[in-house]
This record gives sequence, structure tokens and C-alpha cells, in this order.
Amino acid sequence: MSDSEVVPAYGFLVVATEWDSAHGGISTFNREFCAALAKCEHHVYCAVIKFPSEEFEHARALKVTLISPDAPIEDELSDIEILSLPLAGIEKTIDFIVGHARITGPAALAQKNSRYADASYVHIIHMDPAQIELEKNPEGAVVRGLARVNEEVSLAKESILAVPVGPELFGAYQYHLHEGTQRHEFLPGLFSIDSDAPTPKTPSCLAFGRGEDFRLKGFDIAAEAVGLAASERRERSDRR
Repeated sequence: MSDSEVVPAYGFLVVATEWDSAHGGISTFNREFCAALAKCEHHVYCAVIKFPSEEFEHARALKVTLISPDAPIEDELSDIEILSLPLAGIEKTIDFIVGHARITGPAALAQKNSRYADASYVHIIHMDPAQIELEKNPEGAVVRGLARVNEEVSLAKESILAVPVGPELFGAYQYHLHEGTQRHEFLPGLFSIDSDAPTPKTPSCLAFGRGEDFRLKGFDIAAEAVGLAASERRERSDRR
């Protein structure tokens, strides 16, 4: 691309359940993803169930517009049903609608089919239920995991682009999505840091994830990796 070419600004509607991360890593991913799109000068709307004013202002500082359903929310409605309702506050043309796995994918697809027929659906895949259900609850895990994999695949096949996060998921879904569905392996980076900050005297490791799912989140692997690195560091120090 030459310097004279201008990248067009697209309109994105990203469907999530929340802005802040009260319920896990998908919310963090969504927030950083929306901010990255806005940084690229796209028009980004993030649909959530509800939001306080401070979250709206935080998102606005990142050039993301938080929106929610344009109707009173009945208590008996599920998250997907709530997020499938008409949304208030969209002023730009929507070119892409993004759903996160089976958590918000059905609602995002419902928004496309009912109100934004000209938009393209993008499905982000965050999990392999065939693997994680065994860790969560072994009883009935195979049947439950297969049903949830099929749900992910069904949503992905409705998309213009399926986006598994990381090489493990990209590989896990290659057999399900080998025909007719474009795939892109998403490799998220680290949060921005101050590269001029001094290195701490004592090395430390920060792992993200809910502790009750320590195997599923890889805490055991992280602990072993840190132990190996510390042992190697001590051995190098002893040889000096």
C-alpha cells in the first residue's frame, strides 16, 4: 500500500455482555479488541446488556460507543434475547457485526439478520468445548462438549470470517471449517507497557485467569514454566 492510499473507515457493531471484566477473559478481550479497532479509525459500537456512566465515559475515551437495547429489559429474558433486541444510539452505517463464540454469537447474528442485512458477520472462537467440558464437569462432558462444538461451527458457517484465537483453536477447528468458511488465526498481543520502566530486582510472573479453573487456564503450566526458568537462572548464577 502506498502512502497516498487511505484505509477506509468501517462501521463495527461488536456484541458483548459487558464492558468491564466482571465475568471473565472474553470481556477483557472484547474491550481491547474494540479499542484496537477504534485506534485504526473505524467507527466502533459495542453492544452490552447495560452500563453505568463511568463505563460509557471510559469507552468514549477510547473512541468506542457503548450502546444497549432500546427497550425496557424484562427479567425473564436471557442475555442472548436481551442483546437481540433493537439497539439505541447507532448513527453510522454498520459494515461488520462481531460475535464472541456461543456467548454472544447468536445475538450478533440475530442483529444482522433482523436489522443489518447488508453487514457481514464475523465469528470469534474463544474455546473448544470438547476439551474444556471435561475439565469443568466430566459427567456428560462428551455429549455436552459435542453439542457446544456444533453450535460454534453452526455460527461460524454463517460468518464471512471465523476467527479462532490462537494456534490451538485454529487447529482444533480446521477440520470443522475446512470448506466454505474463511478462517483467520488471531494472535493477541500483550497490553501496552512503559518500556522505559526499570526492571524489577526480583523477577515476577503475572498469569491471567480465574483461579478455580487453574488447569483450564494453564496456571499449572505457568507455575512449572516459572520453576524451570528460576532453576536455570540459579544454575547460571552458580556457574559464575
